[in-house]
Amino acid sequence: MEPAIKTQILRHLWFTLGVIVTAFGIVLVTKGALGTTPITSVVYVLSMRFTPTVGMFTFIMNALFVVAQAILLRDDFEKYQWFQLGVAVLFSGVIDVGFFILQWYQPQHLALQLATVAVGSAVLGFGITIQIQPNVLVVPGEGITRALSIVTKKRFGTMKIALDTSLVTVGIILSFVFFGTLRGIGFGTLLAAILVGLFVNVYRKHFTWLSKIPSEPQ
Repeated sequence: MEPAIKTQILRHLWFTLGVIVTAFGIVLVTKGALGTTPITSVVYVLSMRFTPTVGMFTFIMNALFVVAQAILLRDDFEKYQWFQLGVAVLFSGVIDVGFFILQWYQPQHLALQLATVAVGSAVLGFGITIQIQPNVLVVPGEGITRALSIVTKKRFGTMKIALDTSLVTVGIILSFVFFGTLRGIGFGTLLAAILVGLFVNVYRKHFTWLSKIPSEPQ
């Protein structure tokens, strides 16, 4: 096998693994029963009120993110970015599979719930790290953040915070509209938002072997 072809295969395999691990990390955080992750705040609340699963709503949201990118960026939206829809299918599917596998896990004690959120955040952070390293494709959540950053000329990090905050806010509003109380969003949501970034920084700094993952220069 040609080295270049082998490198491309490895890059895509690592990216796929990253997407899978990221999805499972979201499931773990949510199973902590202290609130889901910021990016899934809206879809999780919707799944508690309506028939479609978390994964189904996640795909719908991600598909809307991709369409929004195309509208915002217009001619600057590269055609290959439509492959984000394929990533969304995998990501959403793994989320539903993860919830099915862990349907038996219902931690009742606060210590175990906090530990579950922490472990889930660690898994989520690791998934994000190995998903980014190969530089294959942006996932819809990152893609819409990047598009908003380009259009508004604001920093990526600033728009990421704005997007997460907006999703959590909408999730809170929907929760009170549907249930009259706060459900699906809580302390675990805030904890995950903090821990995931910390774990990503730790992995990138101390897991030096990650730099050996094949990557294409940006």
